[in-house]
Amino acid sequence: MAPRTSVSDIREGEFIPIPRDLLARVFRAVAYRKVGPSIEVTATLLFPPHEEWDTVVAIDASESMRPLWGKAFEGDIPLVIQERYARQGWMLEETRDGQIQRLLLPEAYDDALAKGYLKWTPNEIERPGQQFLELLAGKVDQQQQCRLMVFGAGGEPGWLNLGRVTKAEAADRPLPGDEEFEFGGEARLLPLLKHLVSEAGAVPRTLAVLVTDGRFVDANDVQSYCRNLAVLIKAKEKHFMKFLAIGVGHQVNRKVFDDMEGLEIAPGTDLWDYRPFAEINDPEDLLSTVFPVDRVVASAVVICDQSGKVVQEFPEGVLGKFSFQLPPEATGFTIQFPPDPRVIPQTLQLPFRKGVL
Repeated sequence: MAPRTSVSDIREGEFIPIPRDLLARVFRAVAYRKVGPSIEVTATLLFPPHEEWDTVVAIDASESMRPLWGKAFEGDIPLVIQERYARQGWMLEETRDGQIQRLLLPEAYDDALAKGYLKWTPNEIERPGQQFLELLAGKVDQQQQCRLMVFGAGGEPGWLNLGRVTKAEAADRPLPGDEEFEFGGEARLLPLLKHLVSEAGAVPRTLAVLVTDGRFVDANDVQSYCRNLAVLIKAKEKHFMKFLAIGVGHQVNRKVFDDMEGLEIAPGTDLWDYRPFAEINDPEDLLSTVFPVDRVVASAVVICDQSGKVVQEFPEGVLGKFSFQLPPEATGFTIQFPPDPRVIPQTLQLPFRKGVL
């Protein structure tokens, strides 16, 4: 069936969603349906369109996270093979706490991997990290470039900035990639938070997504620091910051985040939110946590049809999710957020699937 140039013949009442790759950047979702002689459009704004955000994805690089990065071994080396490694000089013996421990040298690890006695743990960080980078760079960040960082790493200052990643780069960004960092023996979050706060003065708003198992040794210091930070942000003495923790791994300590619930920085908005990665079906679900659809996100909105004729105005503002009417022959619309003069187009033209008519 050839693509239609009008939506006037679609089946009454059936919502037709616009594919994500056709959505203007300000929208999280757009769908439309025929209602009598009109087309009803339901749109969900991604975030307050007048707000400028700097974004960060920070991944825990402490020792407890090593297996999730695919940087730990799993398996067993038979005792007879260990004895052979010792005879070949591929193993050292050390006495620790009164006990003799055998330490494999690189040659032994290489052989054990080749023979299948050991294997690397699966990398459970790379794909979610790529998804979060792509989401923030493509949908939220003002520069459309998300900062990638690791924290809890060994050495000072305990965090590392790996640079900015665009949406196009995110899908193929290897994690950990070629960057050199050592896993920290203890997970510390406070040094990263202080660094992000120190940099936040250069941007109006910061959204940081932290991928972690939450096993911080400085949890009490983090909670104390964040209580004070929330007060300063709410009093507008610090620029707006929002933290979203994503729990990964089989032994996530979410208590540190539960203890920081209720640190309000704006009406209905807390400094911290927490989501287990296992419960995230779609990375864009994260945005509903940060930008609820039931709050006013724009003080005024003007909707025009594709010819530029005003079809609906919302002078008193709109919620994150709202609806409006278009004429039956509409092939798209534009949206404007006064006093911003920019006019943002959104198409409704789609090659309809078989059976829609």
